Order: sequence, then C-alpha cells, then structure tokens
Amino acid sequence: MVFGVITLFAQPKIYTTQKLIGNAPDIDGYLDEAIWQQGLWEGKFYQNSPNNGETPSQQTSFKIYYDDDNIYVAIKSYDTKPDKIERRLSRRDGMTGDRIAIEFDSYYDKRTSFMFGVNAAGVKNDGIIVRDDGYPDLTADPIWFVKTQIVADGWQAEMKIPVSQLRFNNDDDKVWGLQIVRYFFRNQEYDTWQNVPDSLSGWVRNYGKLYGIKNLKPKKVAELAPYILGKAENYKKEEGNPFAKGREFGIDAGLDGKIGISNDFTLDIAINPDFGQVEADPSQLNLTAYETYYQEKRPFFLEGRNITSYNLGFGFTFDNLFYSRRIGRPPQGYTTLQEGEYVNIPERTKILGAIKLTGKTKKGWSLAIVESFTNNEKAQINNNGDVREESVEPYTNYFLARVQKDINKGNTIIGGIITNVYRDINSANLEFLNTTASAAGLDFQQFLNHKKHVLRVNYSQSYISGSKEAMLYQQLSSRRYYQRPDNNSVSLDTNITSLAGSSGTIQFAKEVNTGFTYGTFFTYRSSGFEANDLGYLQLASYLYGDSYIGYAITKPFSIFRRMSFESDMSYYFDWDGNVTRLYADNKGYISFRNFWNFNYHFARTFNITKNTLLRGGPAIKLPSFWEYQFSLSTNNTKKLVGTIAWWHAIHDEDSGINYELSGQINYRPINSLNISVYAKYGDYFNELQYVSEEAVGQEARYVFGSLNRETLFFALRIDFNISPEFTLQYYGSPYISGGLYNDFKRIDDPLANQYIDRFHTYEPNEISYSDANEIYSVSENANGSTDYSFYNPDFNFKQFRSNFVMRWEYRAGSAFYLVWSQSRTGIDYYGEFEYGKDIQNLFKVFPTDVLMLKFSYRFMN
Repeated sequence: MVFGVITLFAQPKIYTTQKLIGNAPDIDGYLDEAIWQQGLWEGKFYQNSPNNGETPSQQTSFKIYYDDDNIYVAIKSYDTKPDKIERRLSRRDGMTGDRIAIEFDSYYDKRTSFMFGVNAAGVKNDGIIVRDDGYPDLTADPIWFVKTQIVADGWQAEMKIPVSQLRFNNDDDKVWGLQIVRYFFRNQEYDTWQNVPDSLSGWVRNYGKLYGIKNLKPKKVAELAPYILGKAENYKKEEGNPFAKGREFGIDAGLDGKIGISNDFTLDIAINPDFGQVEADPSQLNLTAYETYYQEKRPFFLEGRNITSYNLGFGFTFDNLFYSRRIGRPPQGYTTLQEGEYVNIPERTKILGAIKLTGKTKKGWSLAIVESFTNNEKAQINNNGDVREESVEPYTNYFLARVQKDINKGNTIIGGIITNVYRDINSANLEFLNTTASAAGLDFQQFLNHKKHVLRVNYSQSYISGSKEAMLYQQLSSRRYYQRPDNNSVSLDTNITSLAGSSGTIQFAKEVNTGFTYGTFFTYRSSGFEANDLGYLQLASYLYGDSYIGYAITKPFSIFRRMSFESDMSYYFDWDGNVTRLYADNKGYISFRNFWNFNYHFARTFNITKNTLLRGGPAIKLPSFWEYQFSLSTNNTKKLVGTIAWWHAIHDEDSGINYELSGQINYRPINSLNISVYAKYGDYFNELQYVSEEAVGQEARYVFGSLNRETLFFALRIDFNISPEFTLQYYGSPYISGGLYNDFKRIDDPLANQYIDRFHTYEPNEISYSDANEIYSVSENANGSTDYSFYNPDFNFKQFRSNFVMRWEYRAGSAFYLVWSQSRTGIDYYGEFEYGKDIQNLFKVFPTDVLMLKFSYRFMN
C-alpha cells in the first residue's frame, strides 16, 4: 500500500483464480472438498474502520474458483472466541451480526459492482453498487446459494454464484475489480482485503484486481414467476349501502419475470403485479397545502432505482423526475352524488402491466427504460338499484428512458432522461388532469483531483398540455399560486392549454472520508416547471443556494471512535427576486469507543417571507426561529439497544413553540427474535395556522387561528425468523393527533414591519360560535350581522395500521405468503388531546381486516 501525508491512490492487490477441474463442491459450508484443502488461501486484510489501514482484530482468508456456470467462493472468518460470534437471524438484507461479503466489479468500470454477502446465521445480504459510493441497492435479490458453519477457529461461508447473476464483457482474458469485506460485529469493525485509505474518495474505483478468468461466456438470465392469490376482506357493514356488505372475497393472478435480452441488458416484466405483502405507509397528518412524500416499497420499482432516479437537487431536495408512487396511485377523479346514492371507488389504480429494461455496456453506456400501463378505474354509483359508472382515473401510459455514459476513465459522466405520461381522458370529471406531460433532462459530472472534487450540473425542461380546466388547475395549485395579487413574474391565464418550465442545478464539492469537506450548491425551478405526473415536485418558482464546510476525524482517540461536524448557510429567493428565507446551521456526529453515538443540530431560520401560507393570497412575513436537536443511542452490539431524541423550535415574537420527544428500544432476547418499539410525542403551538379564505364583497379575508396540537405515535415491530427462508413479521402502529384552535384572526397587512400589525385578532363581540352548526360567524363591525363564517377546524385524528406477514421461500426465488392486515381510522372534533379517551375511541372504530394468501413459483434457466 502507498501511505503518506496525502494518499492519491491505493496500490491494487491482485488475486488470481483458477478454473475448477472436476466435481463442483457441495454448498454446505464445511469446506471439506479437495479444492478447498489444497493450495494457499489469500489473506492479509486491513481495517477500514475504525483504525484505517491497521491490522484487523481477527484475520480473514478466502479462495475463488470458477467453471462455465458458476463462481465458487469460500471465506474463512477466524475468531479466537467463536462462542461470541453473533449469529442473528433476520429477513434477507437485514445487515446484522457478524457478516462477510464479496464484491465483483465485473464490468470493470470502477463504478459498478455486484455484492454477495451473508451473515454468520446464513442470512443473505446482496445488492448492486452503481455509483462508486459503497452503498448497495439492496432491492435486487439475485438467485445464488450460500451456507455458513461455525467451526473451532471461527466461522466460514461457502458460496455458489451463477454466472447468469453477473454482467461482464465477452473478452477471453478478463480482469475484474474485487473486494472482500468483513464486519466484525462485537468490535464494530470493518475489514477489507483491498485497503481503501480514508483520504481517498469513492469505493469501487479502489478495488483490487481479480485475474485468471479465461474464456468465461456470459449467461443470459431467464426467470418467470407466476403467482396466484386469494383474498378475503371484512369491514363494517352499512345498512342500505349495496357496496358495503361487510365481506368480500377475491382471487387474482399475475406474472413477474426477468429475461436476459443480451449479455448487457435485462428485461423485467410485471403483468398485473400485486404488492399485498408490502408494509403500509406510516400514518401522517398533513396540515399544509403540500403533498406528502412517501417512500417507495414495491420491489418492482425499487430494484434499479439508482439508475432510474433523476434527483433535480442532487439529494438536497426530494424533487425528482421519477417518483414511482405515481404509478398505481389512488384514483384522482371525483364523482357527483345525488341524495340517496351510494358510491364505490377503487382504493388503488390497477397496474395492468409494466416492463423495465436495465443494463450497462462494456463501453460505459448505462440504460434504463420503464414502461407501465394502468387501468381506467371506474366508480360504481347505485341509485335505488340502478347502477351507473363514472371514470375516476383514465387509462394512463407512463414512460421513462434514462441513459448515462462514462468517459475519460470514469472521470466524466454525462447523462439524460426523458419521461412522458399520456392519459386517455374521455370523461368531463377528469378534464382537470393533464392529457400529456413530458420532461427531459441532461446531467453532467466531472471528477477532479483524483476524484476528491466533483462538479455536477443538471438542466431539465417540462411541458404539460390539456384542457383549459387542467391548466387552470395547475396555475392555482399550491406549487405556483399564479393568482397571488403580489405575483409580478407571472399572471393567471384562463385560456392556455399548455404550460412549460425549466429546472437547473449546479454543485461543486470536495468529497472525502476524512479531513475537510466543503461545497456550494445552487438550484432553481421556474414558475411553469411541472414534474408531478411521473415525478415529485413540491414547489416551483424559486431559487435556492447553499454553501457548507465540514470536518471529519476517522481515527479513534481518547474516548472517541470518530466524529464529524458541518456548518452551512442557505438562502431562498422567489421568482420575483425577493428573499424568502435565510438559514444557518451547525451539526455534528460523535461516536464513542463504547459504541454509543451522539448527534446534535442547531439552526437559525430568519428573514422569512412565505408566498404560500395564504394559499393564493399575498406573501406574508413570519418571525425568525431557532431549532435544537439532540439524539443519543446506546451500544448496538448488545441485546438491548436504545435511542432517545429531542427536537425543539422556538419562534420569535412568541409566535410558536414546538417540541418532539422520541425514543426507540430494540430487544433481541434470542438470535431469531427481534422486538422494536418506537414512540414519538409532539407538542406544537403555531399562532398563524391557516383556516380558510372567505370574502366580504369583492375583498378576500384570510382567516387564521392559533393552533395547539399534540401528537402521539407508536410503532411495534416483531421479527421472528425460524430460518433465513422462513420468517414471521408483525407491524402495528397507532397514531393519535388532537388540534384545538383559538384566537382566530384575519390577515390585514401581511408585510407590516411589526409582527403584531400583520393581523387582527377578533374581539369577543366580533366572533360567535354555534354549537348546533359547529360554525364560527364573524361580524367585522360588531353590529350583529354576519359578514362571513367558517366551520370549526378543531380535530382529533386517530389511525391504527398493522400487518402480519409470514414468508416462506421454499425454493430459490419462489415464495409463499400469508398476510393479515388491519386498519382503523376515525376522526372527532372536540380538539383536546386526551390520550386515554382518544385511544379508546380509536379501538371502538370498526376495523377493516384483510387476509391474503399468495403463492409464487419461479422457473429459471
């Protein structure tokens, strides 16, 4: 290895494999075949952390052989105290306990590698690293075989990796990148065969080399997995409602597949896919005008997301041209009911079919194409036995194409993306939807100074078209509010049938693992930019910049294992050039030698002007505020692990005070059982919470209130793993939130210098409340006549979501699922948060129970 004051590169180690002659080994983990007994084992590992470059606490060695169909790997993880080896059972990719992994850069592009890992209990951890950052996409579940055994001097793993699960060129004499990683659990130590000094950036580019693979021909993967499922649903019966009979039964079938189109490209197909085994989204209460962002959990869309993703802000924002939750979303349309009518609306839009083509060529071209087609969902409306249908989601086609090219030995990466959505709208109640939506983007990365510095740039354009109603809907949306009276950059146009805009981002940064890091970043979204047909965009019409500097110490000293600190300053402008927010913060992370961890975060937000708070009204100035956040976690090598966190925000002018206290306990009484309990309590006071927009003649009145809200959230997870292939999981989560409004007020002068002059709080003789109608009435002149009124906004929201999943992978790639889920949702309007009363009321709500049996069988070449 090369060490010095500054290490520019690591001298690559070399391992030369041999072709297997004779019988292949039985994959049982015992390593008693002749091929493992003869010859030398490769060793000499290094610590990657905490003491980078030093001798590991325990040694590791390995051997690799291959034949025309498989790669065979044996890894010995020596341990002087084998009784302390941590053999934790979990679901696949649990990443817990003592574990090892082998990583192949079989493309030899120094960016992409295939990881095959296992822990001492035999649980697989596998995935693909596509961006040279060392973080694998664990959603890919390749078909391969591994067994582990505890032996007198440690533990060992024996692997058989089919050649069809790797991607490589057709050269006769191959060179692959190679890395072996061991995680020594009780010391929280990462060891690697090829040392990667902390002073270097990247991961895959610093691999060692694998020689000796000759005349190995690529194998095209061919896998088909048909499934069949049965489903029973029990819910509250409604007398007189023909759609709420209390019970429903159904049966369905579909097909998933993976086909090798060529050596470089794989086609994934899904016909009528089902994701009933996927865990439900966590409960959230959104009091803003913005859309909630939910994580993707469906396997078809998760696999390959590192390729399909096009983040508009390089991770500084959620904005993305591809947000796969759009596909199969709840229907967006509405129905108009007459008195006495009942309606049945599908919960989700059915995905009729989807394909995904992904791959990478020897010459550095990466490609991803996604095509999906969803159903025309219809609501059924019953009027005294006469049933009619109204479309609530049209037939829709979603398309994405993403390409990237590595040039200059991976120091330069250029790429592009195209997305398109087309809706077959033939119903008047769906005219508010865009008929077509297209977006295109270009991105560029240039690495400098041995890849320690990077320049990133992207530029995107969007174009949507549809009816005048659809374009009006877009202009009035919370992303734009073209109707704002102080919006000088754009104006509302009721006659347009299309809208276009652009987005751009530039970043320059130093990215290394130790020492100083820094960067600067700027991004914008024009007023007409729109991505929400297939992407995610929370806000348009803004400019945002950020500069930061950090310092990391990765060598242990005193009582510390490692620590890092970062400070940054950011600024926001609207499209008229007005400063809308300034933000400064400092945050840090400290890891101690006893494996406890501490995080802190301090921030100040100031010069705040919000263009969206009045939801189409003028901009309003808001008081500055401080934020403080701390968290402490205990030693995660223990059976009992805890984390506690505190967040506190204090707004100037006594206009708000918020805090959250959260904690989590993980308890593993035996290796096969893990119990996790998470709880969060929040108490929030906001003096300016939007209530409604009313009118007096032609003048708008923006009504706000002081909101006192309390929220309590629990999540219980129980994982019982009978074996790596047979697992039981339970998730249960009650969520309770109560909000009580008082001190109602109207906005008078939103940009006044003095905070108190920006609004008028109604006097007792100006506002009255009717218990019978639950309506507040306002008489601005206190003369008894009502100028306008609004409903009581107090709320008590309660929700319980749970699911139980039994999963048995009875053969590689084939599984049987038994799934039970239950949900309860209720809402009251007394406002006061009373945990005992609220939890009782929650479990008085009649539940919706769903029982599902799903059977899949994978056919493989």
